[in-house]
Amino acid sequence: MGTAHEFTARIRSFAECQRLNQVAKECGQVVVRNGNQANAKSLLSLMSLDYSASVRIVASTSEELFALHTALLALK
Repeated sequence: MGTAHEFTARIRSFAECQRLNQVAKECGQVVVRNGNQANAKSLLSLMSLDYSASVRIVASTSEELFALHTALLALK
């Protein structure tokens, strides 16, 4: 993934998972990690993670990271 751009987030609802998925589909590679790893473009992959703790969201560019972060904040 070259230079990683990442932030830590707390996903607390299915709506947040769906929003992350929607925005990730418009980006390059987006990975969500919490011990396991999920492709954010796949809702099924995202649903396989444990959200009882924070996750790291890793994007290809800082612009994509900003879009993902902004999308999640808009739901809070």
